[in-house]
Amino acid sequence: AGLDTTICANTSVQIGSTLVVGNTYNWFPSSTLSTATIANPVASPIAPVTTYFVNMTNTVTGCVAQDSVIVTMLSPLVADAGVDVEICRYDSVQIGAGLIEGQTYLWNTSAGLSNIISPNSMASPSTTSTYTLTITGSGCAPVTDEVTVIVHPLPTVSAGLDDTITVGQSTQLIATGGVQYTWSPPYGLSNTGVFNPIANPDTTTTYVISVIDIYGCVNTDTMIVKVIAPSFWIATAFTPDNNGHNDVLFVRGEGINNFEFAVFDRWGEQLFYTKDLKTGWD
Repeated sequence: AGLDTTICANTSVQIGSTLVVGNTYNWFPSSTLSTATIANPVASPIAPVTTYFVNMTNTVTGCVAQDSVIVTMLSPLVADAGVDVEICRYDSVQIGAGLIEGQTYLWNTSAGLSNIISPNSMASPSTTSTYTLTITGSGCAPVTDEVTVIVHPLPTVSAGLDDTITVGQSTQLIATGGVQYTWSPPYGLSNTGVFNPIANPDTTTTYVISVIDIYGCVNTDTMIVKVIAPSFWIATAFTPDNNGHNDVLFVRGEGINNFEFAVFDRWGEQLFYTKDLKTGWD
């Protein structure tokens, strides 16, 4: 019947020996043999271990002899790179699966991987990447599987420009870049969970906006609300040169009920006068 043999999973092997003229052959079990009545059939077993028996009969003498052969089929190699996943830039995710004894693992690249010979490496690619896992073992043909890690960039976040207010004054903050917003600290804010809260802190405060986009990626930005006391102030200089920047001298303030603003020259002559807080001298 031939020598006992070991084969790879889902493969075939020829068993038996050279035909002897005058003998007839009868193999069993016959369901996984190419032909049960020849000297050297091809076996394609489906069980981990299969014992094949052959009865040989001499057509002249009628004498019968029996022999057997054991065909051991190795377990199939399993390549499992895991399912495709999505992450945010700078995040990590575990790919692959559990260790199977007797298998050797090799990922096709070390870019963004913590270990290229681990069955379940940590992946942190900077851009969308496809990783291929090759499994070898027992001298059988290698098997492969692949997984794609989709990398979403962080949202582009803006907390808005820094602003200056007086004590008691309010300003509206406006953030952009996502679908969900969280401001901190909550001090002086009308609502920490909207993109455009009203801020009226009593002291200068740095606000941080945390923004989440449609992919769940998070990014932050900061802005400063500077609070000036008392509730009004006047610039120490201005540039009336018609260039569109600081051309007019204004008094700034909040909560003023009675307002008068006058400008005098060095000789005491009044050059400008208004009771309108919105009117300045140019």
